[in-house]
Amino acid sequence: DRGGIFGPDPIRAATRLGTRNGLGLLVKNLPAPLVPELLPFVLLGQVTRLAVTARSPRTLRAHLAGVSEAWRLLPKMFAKRREIQRHRRIPVRNLRRLLGESSRAAAASLLRRLRDRRALRRAT
Repeated sequence: DRGGIFGPDPIRAATRLGTRNGLGLLVKNLPAPLVPELLPFVLLGQVTRLAVTARSPRTLRAHLAGVSEAWRLLPKMFAKRREIQRHRRIPVRNLRRLLGESSRAAAASLLRRLRDRRALRRAT
């Protein structure tokens, strides 16, 4: 058995594909007016992801492979971006609001998980 659709190492495959696809999603879908506003958060997220994956050589290599694949796919992603942005129906201001709501919900979820983790450590 080779490990199913992700091969013998599903964690490495998921990390590589998640990195590649996440970067592609940003390149294709983030409207240009939001790039200057959101770029610092995107970069912080990428640095954080790099730090998390660096805890294991296996996942670090997978993350860097995903970045490399995203880089090679950049011309294709920019071509898709032109088409996607040309047909975008949601105004930038609405998208900004939705992204803000999503970010606040994600931050609240992260804070809850950190509090829960701390509480579990204290309980043991």
